[in-house]
Amino acid sequence: MFSRSRTRNRVNRVASNIATLIFAGVLFGFTAARLKGSGTGLRYELGNVATLWLVVPLLICYLLSSTSTVAVGAFLETTVALVSFYVSSDNFGFSAWTHVYYNRLFYLVVGSLLAAFFAAFSYILRSRHLALLPIGVACLLEPFISSRLSDGSGSRQIAWLIELLAGMALLSFILIRRVFCLRASRDA
Repeated sequence: MFSRSRTRNRVNRVASNIATLIFAGVLFGFTAARLKGSGTGLRYELGNVATLWLVVPLLICYLLSSTSTVAVGAFLETTVALVSFYVSSDNFGFSAWTHVYYNRLFYLVVGSLLAAFFAAFSYILRSRHLALLPIGVACLLEPFISSRLSDGSGSRQIAWLIELLAGMALLSFILIRRVFCLRASRDA
């Protein structure tokens, strides 16, 4: 009887986690589509920041309990979020399905695989209080990579600057926290 109860609890916990991941994916995809909108300008550029898509997979590494389940969970959540984004975009006047018609499978598969890798890597770093490190690095790298791939209009440059500042703030936070953790463990 004890093992059935334990199995039932585990199944309920897994089902609850899957429901949470799906809900988070739908909510994030909808919010990202709403942020991006159909126009141009800063709002549109901030909606195109890819680093934002790493936040929910990062949270997954705190919800699940092993590297493999984190990777699978991040893959599931990101796939749901991307589909939600594309469907929601159509409702907000920006036809994302048309925009990425030939590339949508590429975006879904590659984006979901990268999220799975990122979440698993963050899960490994979590024990060292460094789970935020990949987001900080991504915030610093994306503007440099994007600037090589696009023209860098005024609003795009502002979005890149915001992302760079966020990355520097996040990495500074990690460094300061790490120094204090090392000092505290040395003093104990």
